[in-house]
Amino acid sequence: MCALPNNRTLVVNDFSGTNRMCSIGLKRINRLFFFLTACPPPDFPKRGKYEPEKAEYEAGTRIKYTCNDGLAMFVEDRWNGFYKMVTCQSSGNWSEGTPFCGK
Repeated sequence: MCALPNNRTLVVNDFSGTNRMCSIGLKRINRLFFFLTACPPPDFPKRGKYEPEKAEYEAGTRIKYTCNDGLAMFVEDRWNGFYKMVTCQSSGNWSEGTPFCGK
């Protein structure tokens, strides 16, 4: 993997089992596949928020959902306390769905 601007990750895979060096401005791409792994911003929970807010999230980044004052966090109709941590996975998906806030 290579680090790119804006906290993106470049995965290089030529399916031969050899490691490849990454560089910006490759002139020749021979059977290489490039994937940028990032998650889009998740949905906001009703009556809640998440931090940090960004345009996209690098794989491995964690966000913290919290509820407005006096409300508890629920995940799949089960009480989850007062906050929830989720992680951006290398697939570009979040580790769990958006929780909701209620009493």
